[in-house]
Amino acid sequence: MYWGFAPFSTKENREIREEIFSELSLDRETRAYFDDYYRRHDFEGLLYQGSWEKTFTGVPLTLKKVIGDSYDKIFEFEDLEEQKRYFDKALEDRLWLAVPRMVLKAFGNAAFFNAFLYKGNFAKKNLPESHYEIYRTAYRKLFYQGLTRENFFLQLSFLGKIAFPEANPVEAQEVFFPEIY
Repeated sequence: MYWGFAPFSTKENREIREEIFSELSLDRETRAYFDDYYRRHDFEGLLYQGSWEKTFTGVPLTLKKVIGDSYDKIFEFEDLEEQKRYFDKALEDRLWLAVPRMVLKAFGNAAFFNAFLYKGNFAKKNLPESHYEIYRTAYRKLFYQGLTRENFFLQLSFLGKIAFPEANPVEAQEVFFPEIY
C-alpha cells in the first residue's frame, strides 16, 4: 500500500502514506529529502519513480496511445498451456509482431540505453546476435516459461505498471501482508 504495488495504484492511499511517513523515525536530512519529494508529488507512491522505471513505463504508455489495448490479452491467461497455444499463433502473425519489432529496434539497443539510463556506461554486447535478436529470444522465453501475469518485467514492459498482484516482488506478496489484500 505504501509503495503503490498492485492492487493499489501509486495514486491511491495518499493520506495513509502521509500518515505512515510522518510516523517514520528518520534522521533530519532523510526526512527533509523525502518531505520535499512527497510534497512535490502529493504523496504519490515511489514505485515507478526511478529512471529505469520511468523509461520502462514511458515506452508502453506511449505505445498504448498508438495501438490501444491490443496486447492486454497476454495478461489474461491463468493456465500456462493455454498461454503457450496463444503465443504459438501470435508469434507467427506479422501484424501482431510489427509493433514489438519496431519498439525493440528503436529502444532495444546500446544507444538508447546509454542515452536514457546508463550515461554512456551500458555494457558492450559480447554476443554475435543483434540487440533485436537477443531481446526477441529473451521475450519468447519469458512468454513460454511462465504466466505473463506473474512476471514483473513483462507487466512493466507492456502495461507500464504492475496491474496484477501476482507479479509483485516477494516482499509485497499477499502471503506477507494478507491483511491488506
